[in-house]
Amino acid sequence: MSGCINLTVAHALLATLIGSSTTAGAVEDAFLGELEVLHEYSHPELRSGHEAMQPVTDALQGYFSFKEALSSDHGFHFVVEYSPQFQLAPEKGGLSHGNDETNIIAQWNVIDPSDSRAGSLLAWYQISRTLGSLSTSEFMDEAGVISPVNGGDTAPGDYRDLWQMLAWEQWMLENKLRMGIGKLTTRTFLNLNRYAVSDREDFFSPMLVNNPVAPFTARNGMGVFAQYHLDDAYLTVMIREADGTSEGISFSTLDSGKWESAVELGLTPTLLDYGQGNYRFTAYYTDSIGNGDTAQPAGWSLAMSFDQDIGNSYGLLFRYAWASEDFRAFKQRLAFGMQWLHPLGYQHDRIGLGAWWADPSATDLEPEYGLEAFWKLQLSPFLELGPDLQLIFNPQDGAEDNPVVVAGLRLRLII
Repeated sequence: MSGCINLTVAHALLATLIGSSTTAGAVEDAFLGELEVLHEYSHPELRSGHEAMQPVTDALQGYFSFKEALSSDHGFHFVVEYSPQFQLAPEKGGLSHGNDETNIIAQWNVIDPSDSRAGSLLAWYQISRTLGSLSTSEFMDEAGVISPVNGGDTAPGDYRDLWQMLAWEQWMLENKLRMGIGKLTTRTFLNLNRYAVSDREDFFSPMLVNNPVAPFTARNGMGVFAQYHLDDAYLTVMIREADGTSEGISFSTLDSGKWESAVELGLTPTLLDYGQGNYRFTAYYTDSIGNGDTAQPAGWSLAMSFDQDIGNSYGLLFRYAWASEDFRAFKQRLAFGMQWLHPLGYQHDRIGLGAWWADPSATDLEPEYGLEAFWKLQLSPFLELGPDLQLIFNPQDGAEDNPVVVAGLRLRLII
């Protein structure tokens, strides 16, 4: 994630999320994943954009001032994020599809409006829609690939809405211990990566921005987590119901006796002249859940996720994951890449290049691997435009098209 915004303590989401640097990728101790959009866009006037969009920015200044007053007076921070994306496989007869996501993300500092660490409520509600006749999975089937080309799939329908997260969070022991309880989306505090955040922020493919191997990133039930911080390291543990609902807020399965748990060691050194780095090692276990066709086996998984600044202009990423069972489509995945943090002198633009290799869980399928390049153009303090290109090698349908080419375009509005 970008760390190029100077924020004051009174308006920051978390004190650990404040970056004094004006260069991207310099945010230290970033622990909220996709929810970091709350602090990154809390002060649009501090974000640059292309001059042609300045009249629109000026027209919205009253709205941004309202949000700032709500934050400073009542400790209530919120953003509404709308991001449609469209993809085309030109060599597949013009095969195309699209989807959009609307994310409503909020944090209310209940105890002290100026200090989220004193106790706050985190909420994330998401609406996803398929735009057109094909869902993402149907588009993938027709293109002949099993590597997901984006994370916005609504299959088997064309609409989905759910509570991704609703949890209480609090820091204790002189801000060394962070704790949370409620409905937890794991990817907001485990297995994070600053340069591979989500398919709405940088790379399109979950092969880079998510974990398509470990079951914990596909679930978001009720649970608790604790995170203890040292100077250059932290330790996170999570226990969560394994068979909870993925859509609503429910306590009906808490007594089922089915649980999943994870532990993560994070190292956060500043390496010589290179800059901030985060090195995460995650182990996970789940009980078996479901019956018949919906059965999911018990199993282990291991994951690593590294991100490292290279000076003020570049960032590197690395991911690896392995699972002992076959709940997800892939048994293991290896990914790496880089981002150019402010090309052409525009502070908030990003160019990224990534690659992955993935071993399917189905033993009759060969590994797929791919390349992806994207450019995120910061058109205004609240509007981004992103072209994207994916090359997926060794497609699973045995077609002559190898690689399968998928071109994409995404708009992201954050207000």
